[in-house]
Amino acid sequence: ILLNSAYIRIWGRIDGLVRSVIDDPYRQQYLMNLLTIKYTHETASRVLLPSRLEKRLLRVFTNLSEIERPLGAEREMQNRRAFRFLHSQLFHETINSHEGLMIDKDTTLDEITQQIYLLRLRRMLLLSSMESIWNRDQPPDGEAVRGAVAGSISAEGWEWFAGWLRGVMAGRNAPYILWIGGRSGEIIFDLAIIDILIDMGVKVILAVKQAFFYDSISFADLLEDPILDELLAGADINTDLSMSKKALLGKLRSDAKLLVISDGTLEQFNPLLTSVTFARAFKEADLVINRCPGSEECMKNHFQFTRDLLSITRLEEGSVRMLLRRRHPRTVRFLEQDLRSKAETLIF
Repeated sequence: ILLNSAYIRIWGRIDGLVRSVIDDPYRQQYLMNLLTIKYTHETASRVLLPSRLEKRLLRVFTNLSEIERPLGAEREMQNRRAFRFLHSQLFHETINSHEGLMIDKDTTLDEITQQIYLLRLRRMLLLSSMESIWNRDQPPDGEAVRGAVAGSISAEGWEWFAGWLRGVMAGRNAPYILWIGGRSGEIIFDLAIIDILIDMGVKVILAVKQAFFYDSISFADLLEDPILDELLAGADINTDLSMSKKALLGKLRSDAKLLVISDGTLEQFNPLLTSVTFARAFKEADLVINRCPGSEECMKNHFQFTRDLLSITRLEEGSVRMLLRRRHPRTVRFLEQDLRSKAETLIF
C-alpha cells in the first residue's frame, strides 16, 4: 500500500510536469505514452524504491523533451520575487526591529550581539516559510509578514542550534556547515541565512542538485539565473564530482567563505548515492543542515550518522520545524588544530 501510494504521487508529479512544459499536443501525448510504458514496466514487480522510479522517469523526460532547463523561467521568476522582497522597505523594517531583544543593566555587548544574530536568523527562517513571497506577483502585506516572524519553530532543533552558534561566536571553534538545499524562491532566503552564519564565523558548503529536479536549484540554474549569479559572485563554485580530500581542504582553508558543490544526484536527497565530493564534504562538516522538505525520511530511519543533522522544513506560514538527529555517540572526531599540534610534536 505504501509503495503504491508513493508510485501514484510520483506519477502525478510527472504528469503535471509534462503537461505544464510541453505545449504541443502530439509531443505531449507521445512523451506520456513512453512514460506510461516505462512506469508500467518499472512498477510491475512492486520492489523498486520510489526515488529510483522517479529518477528513471525524469531521465526519460529530460532526454526526450530536449528542453535544456525545464521550468527554468518559473524558477527564475520565483527567485526574482524573493530577491525583490528582501530589498523592500517592509523586509528591512521587519528584520531590523528591536522587538524581542532582552536587555537589562547586566547584559554585555557580546550578549547583545549574539541576540541580534540569533533574532535575525530566527526571523529569516520564519520568513522563508512564506511561500506566497515567491509564488505570487504581489508580496504579502505588513500584517502577514509581522504575523509570520512572530510564529514558532517547533521541535528541539532550534534551541540546540542556537546554543551551538553561541559556542561559535564565543570563539571555541571555526566550524563548517554543509547546507543541503534549496528550492527556487527559498534559495534566496537560504543564501541570506548563509550570509548571517558566515558573519557569525561559520564557513558554509552549499550543495545543490546536479541536474533538473522540479523546483530544486541545480548547477544549470547557478550559471543561467542572473539573480543567483549576483548573489554567488564571491563564492567558490566547484563542478568536480570527484574532488580529492586535499583539494577540498585547500578550498575550505581559502579566503572564500562559501563553497558550492553538487550532491551528485537527480532525486530526493539520498546519502547512499551522492558524489565523492559531497561525501568528503559531509565528512569535513561539523554540522549538516537539510532544507529539502521531502528528505526528512532520511533522518527518521535506523541509520546512524557521523555528523549532527538538522532538518528544517516549512509546516505553514509562520511555522517551521527543526528536527535534530545527533551523531552516533561513539563517533570520534579530531580537530584539525589538534592533529597539526600532534604532528609537530612527533616531528620535533
